[in-house]
Amino acid sequence: ALILALFGLFLMTAGVDAEQGWIKGLLAAAVAVVFHAVAGMAKNMANTALTATIAVVAGLLVLAVPSPFTHLGVIIAAGVIGVVLLRNRLAEETEDSGLDEVRPVSSRAAVVSLALFFVLLGGLLLGAPTVGGYLLTRLAAYVQAGSLVFGGGHVVLPLLEQLTVAPGWLEQSVFLAGYSAAQAVPGPLFTFASFIGAVDGGWAGALLATVAIFLPSALLMVAGLHFWGRWRHSPLLRTAFTAVNAAVVGLLGAAFWDPVLSHGVTGIASLSIAALCWLGLAKWKLPPWSIALFAALAGWVLL
Repeated sequence: ALILALFGLFLMTAGVDAEQGWIKGLLAAAVAVVFHAVAGMAKNMANTALTATIAVVAGLLVLAVPSPFTHLGVIIAAGVIGVVLLRNRLAEETEDSGLDEVRPVSSRAAVVSLALFFVLLGGLLLGAPTVGGYLLTRLAAYVQAGSLVFGGGHVVLPLLEQLTVAPGWLEQSVFLAGYSAAQAVPGPLFTFASFIGAVDGGWAGALLATVAIFLPSALLMVAGLHFWGRWRHSPLLRTAFTAVNAAVVGLLGAAFWDPVLSHGVTGIASLSIAALCWLGLAKWKLPPWSIALFAALAGWVLL
């Protein structure tokens, strides 16, 4: 988070032009990274006719109606579809786990955490459009993104893109360059929010973004430590999450089409950089930092 915040501050204070070659190289690298993520997630989460259909329809919907509320609606609808259509198709898994008996969190703490999660999310979603202001709108955006990530860290890309680029908090090319740079540093992809916060609001913005995007998952983790042993065998939840995971494959696929591919590949040179980055990631299994470094250098030379 600190490294990405520093990178964001560097871009903000140094007046880096988004048209510079090394920035364009990072955009090309983002194409490879997201394509690799979509392919991997589709293989694991959208590998049946029904889940693949859910993924495709979800992607088409968010492309047709680009809005954070579309993402939320698609996720909710997918969960309902999963309960209705998948319940009788998935075999029960009865793996044993000590979590069935051991509950390290009391029921009171779990209920309070779960209630705080819903109050925080609902209050910000309702209050931010009405009240406005820098603090509330930013807090609402990062909390919403942190609350709706299912199936993998890369899913944060389309959520944050709609919540931060669409309102004009930062340029699309800077957003994607930061996302590409996030692959080169250790830690969860949620720390990408630190970069966005730094570009948008300096050190204070970086701190706000980092805390806000991790807060929902922290609250859900506390609740999950108590309820997971009881809930993990529920057919309703299992089928709902199966469909939701398929839907988020579609959300990430839509983000790959626009803005990642549309901004990252603008000619044969950028396509070549993206293809080589994909080979390095998918086939040669090179570390992400080396991919980002290569893309920046290749972009500086070729673009």
